Amino acid sequence: KPQMIAEQLFEVLRILNSFEIKSDRISAECGIKIPVDLNKGAKGAYLWLAFKRSSNQDPITGLTVIEGQNASPPSGYTKINVDLNKGAGGKYLYLCYTRNKTAKPISDVIIRLATANHDKLDPVYGYDGVKYEIIPRDLNWEAGGSYIFLYYIRLQDNSGYFNNGIKPDMIGDIGKEYESARVQFDVFKVLVRTQKLKLEQRTLLPSKEEAKSPYNHTVTETIGVTNSVAEQFSREIGISMGGGFPYFSASIDAKLGYSLTKTFTTSEETSTAKELPVILREYPIQFMYCRIVDVLRVVDIPSGSVISIMESRTPDDGYFIQNAEQAFVEFSSI
Repeated sequence: KPQMIAEQLFEVLRILNSFEIKSDRISAECGIKIPVDLNKGAKGAYLWLAFKRSSNQDPITGLTVIEGQNASPPSGYTKINVDLNKGAGGKYLYLCYTRNKTAKPISDVIIRLATANHDKLDPVYGYDGVKYEIIPRDLNWEAGGSYIFLYYIRLQDNSGYFNNGIKPDMIGDIGKEYESARVQFDVFKVLVRTQKLKLEQRTLLPSKEEAKSPYNHTVTETIGVTNSVAEQFSREIGISMGGGFPYFSASIDAKLGYSLTKTFTTSEETSTAKELPVILREYPIQFMYCRIVDVLRVVDIPSGSVISIMESRTPDDGYFIQNAEQAFVEFSSI
């Protein structure tokens, strides 16, 4: 089932499969590093949490932190044998994870710097209003420094929705967004990518009697994003536009941690007029033209407020026309 396989392969790009906690360079195999020192404000080693997404293992579905130098992980959990207070004193703390298949996969984690204990903090929300789950244990426990908490969120929807192009049954979902990835790229910011179907044109075509034959219908195809919008967004996420759109696209892609099979790409906005030959009928019929749009957001931690947004039209489009039963079908099929 090619469509199901494609959706599954794309889905794993959003779920966590392994972690590293290291004081030195994060390996290429686990290259999505959360940019918050786990010993922030305390003495001791610099520690970074990193993760990867792949199809090689079952997804991680649960996280917890245990206390004690020789503590054993809960049943079904694996202990990462790196003290989260390494070199800083304080409690011995260890991150543990499970791959319990009865729970929904975890799709993202964030590390939050705070000025108070967890019971005095407001919740952390995503751009969509979904609340992150918290591990209610200060990762700097008795080490001094900042309060540090780990939050995570579970897989929300079918991110492989557009893997096989635009189909007629998707027309009812115009404007609905499907999340592709999110990642914390700054102490107080998350980058999120979604995709949605945008209606570019809906037109009532004339009948045979109302127009001459052969009949051509004109559409204007627009892809990409304006340079000014891209530059504004690039400043918000700290990416230079000096390398042009290829560098900008690659930098976004690297932040999101995509595999090469599903990359983010954009280009400077261009528009092209296109003539479509249409076989008219004895009665007027509707024509619809849609395009998949990439949406990037910079989101505040912890409020979930959108700081900046950029929409880019992808090259993926779809043309639909009504058949004799007044149902929309792909334009090429008539």
